[in-house]
Amino acid sequence: MVAPFSIPKVTSYIVSKTTTAKVAVMDLQGNILYSILSKKLQIFGCWNGYRVGTNKEQPCFTVKKCYSIVRREIACQVTVGFNTYWIVRLGLKNQGFKILNITGDIVAEVKQKQVSSGVVLGEDVLALEVEPCMDHSLIVALVTVYGLINRRL
Repeated sequence: MVAPFSIPKVTSYIVSKTTTAKVAVMDLQGNILYSILSKKLQIFGCWNGYRVGTNKEQPCFTVKKCYSIVRREIACQVTVGFNTYWIVRLGLKNQGFKILNITGDIVAEVKQKQVSSGVVLGEDVLALEVEPCMDHSLIVALVTVYGLINRRL
C-alpha cells in the first residue's frame, strides 16, 4: 500500500534571463523542499536540485537530458549522490514515464490519470506510483524536472 503524499505547489521564476531558471517544490505547509535550477547555457540541458537545509554548493540531484539515436526511450539520466537512475518514456505520446534504478528495477511510474470508465484526465493530472524505499519528495522533484524539460509545467 502506498501512503498518500501531496505536493500542492510548484513555484517557478527566472533568476537571470540568459543563464538560469529556478523552480521551488513545496510541501502542504508552503515549506520549500527543493530548489531546482536550470542551466540554460548547457548544450544538452542540465537541472540541479538542491534540498533545503543541505549544502548549497553541492546539488542533491542532477538531471541531464539524453540524446540517443539507438535508445530513444531513455529521456534523462538522474544522478543522486553516487546512485544513477534513468527516466524512460512509456510511449511516443504523453503516455507517461518510469524511473529505473541502475539495475533496471522500477522505482516510480507516472501516467496520465484516468477514471474507472477509462476517460483520461488532463495532461497535468498524473497518477504516481512510488516504491516504499524511495524518498517521495525526491520523486516529485524529478517528476517536476521532467515536466519542465518537456515544457508540460
